[in-house]
Amino acid sequence: MLTKNGSYISFDVPGELFVEAGRSKPSGSVAGDYVAEDGIDRPFVRNPDGGLDLRAGFAGASVTYAIDINSRGDLFGSYTLDPDAANGFTGYVMRGSTFISTFSYPGANITDTYVLGQNESGAIVGSFKTTTADEEHGFMRTAHGKFKQIDYPGSVQTEAFGINEAGDIVGRYLDAHGINHGFLLSDGDFTTFDTAGPNTYAWGINSKGNIVGWAFPTASDGFIGFKLLKAN
Repeated sequence: MLTKNGSYISFDVPGELFVEAGRSKPSGSVAGDYVAEDGIDRPFVRNPDGGLDLRAGFAGASVTYAIDINSRGDLFGSYTLDPDAANGFTGYVMRGSTFISTFSYPGANITDTYVLGQNESGAIVGSFKTTTADEEHGFMRTAHGKFKQIDYPGSVQTEAFGINEAGDIVGRYLDAHGINHGFLLSDGDFTTFDTAGPNTYAWGINSKGNIVGWAFPTASDGFIGFKLLKAN
């Protein structure tokens, strides 16, 4: 589903079992992935004219999800060769039908690298998991391939979801009480916030500093979307 000028536009990949949309560009291009009848998850682009560009997944992968797209049309996401898609996720950048870059967060104990957002300057954010159960950290990868770990101070888990051109990063962190909170990392300083109560996920931030995401105060409340405007 895509929102444009306050209206909702729904779309599907005909005949497929599952379709999910990732991020979009102002031009109207949308990144996403779909599961075919063979059970394989592959990436696609919905073009501004509504046409679908279905892409082949990474060779041998059971899942190749696409979460973001830049103005050039490059896709960003992760893939895994694990038939059960339980681990082994590796980040990628795809240009046309070619995977021009694949990468994992450095370290011998890394099990998964999840790409979750990018900006036009080439910076990528996401999270990684290790061989320690339930351990998860955020990361930022520069356009030159250098990694930086991101953890909200005192958190049990951290994920980095979005980054704007100024380098401001948003995401979520899990505290010691099992509650998720949204965060903003700007100029090296963290700000935490909750919108509709506990369990706030900050998904994206634009050039104006406005933040979007969702929250679910309790499991029975369902998801509540939000837009947090930057104070002037």
